[in-house]
Amino acid sequence: MVILKSFLKAQVPEESGGPDRLYNFMVVPSSVKTLVAPFPSTSAAGKTAADIVERVESAAQAAGLKVSLLPEGEAELDEAELIIVLGSDRDVLKAFQDYGDAEIPVLGINDATGSAFLTDMPLTNLQEGLRTVAKGNFRLERCNRLAVRVDDKELPSALNEVAIFPSRTAVLMEYKLAIDGEEVYRDYSDGVILSTPTGSSAYAMSAGGPLVFPQSRVFVAVSVNSMDTSRRPLVVPDTSLIEVSEINARSNCEVVIDGLTREEVEERVEIRGGKVGNLVRIDGGSPKRMEAIRRIRSTDELMKMPPSAKLVLKTIEYEGPLTAKEVATKTMLPARTVRHAVSILLRNGLIGRSPHLRDLRSDIFYILSEESKSVEEH
Repeated sequence: MVILKSFLKAQVPEESGGPDRLYNFMVVPSSVKTLVAPFPSTSAAGKTAADIVERVESAAQAAGLKVSLLPEGEAELDEAELIIVLGSDRDVLKAFQDYGDAEIPVLGINDATGSAFLTDMPLTNLQEGLRTVAKGNFRLERCNRLAVRVDDKELPSALNEVAIFPSRTAVLMEYKLAIDGEEVYRDYSDGVILSTPTGSSAYAMSAGGPLVFPQSRVFVAVSVNSMDTSRRPLVVPDTSLIEVSEINARSNCEVVIDGLTREEVEERVEIRGGKVGNLVRIDGGSPKRMEAIRRIRSTDELMKMPPSAKLVLKTIEYEGPLTAKEVATKTMLPARTVRHAVSILLRNGLIGRSPHLRDLRSDIFYILSEESKSVEEH
């Protein structure tokens, strides 16, 4: 992993230490891969992470930032005060798992066209965005995270959600849910999802959970396809201890954190508020309100779609830009079903596509941002 290091002064909220702090600026690209999204003023050749690092270095220098390259393993996180992740929302989730306990603010830059929920700055706006950050024109969005203990083993904290499911599909799971030591219910379902406000628009929402504003100090528990048709999601204070115990199914059960980390569970899972994460937001207006409105609109559109389209959309959100073949592999859906789902998502303006630069017979599908929608509409 290559890290760019530079210095800048930034205005930050008083609770974050006051203005005019000296920032140690660290850029962490996603894993080395060919980027297939189109870039302005470039040829049709694919761009590797090394190319993007060079581009970031040039943009940082143009913004008046001092930049130097550090070899892998030599970054001192105790000195870093800002991390920029180049990639998809999944890369941001991985960065929080790797560096989140240091409580360093994270800015996500999308390496595809447009933006997503966690990577709200497109790479095409890199130079302008870094200039904005250098001037201190950003705000920190506080993100509650979930600390996870599985059978007395500590796991990485979750920014989005903790999901508990049988390892085999079409298998019911029995479990007991308790809040602060008090039993709330026993359930038979496909599984259960414990979500943060940040993650309420992700997996939990597709399972029927509520949309929660980012600044809310709560967590959400959502039973997935419960046998009890009266079962409803629970909203609990973020100071609560959530316990899922007496877990039983005809196959092994797993805890999945942000779709990245998996751990088999034998007896119990304990979840409580973890160290706070901080997302850097640089857009104007009221980003939290606009983001909530955008998610509500997306929810309305999703409710009318078949399950296959919802699954394909969530897979692209987590994995980043994919070809139809890659979507079929990751979702295990038939190719014809994937083509139908993709056509629905394209028609509803939820995803976009661009030619695969290494195989012109294929297309790459990616999450379409509001900015990209506006461009296409005009």
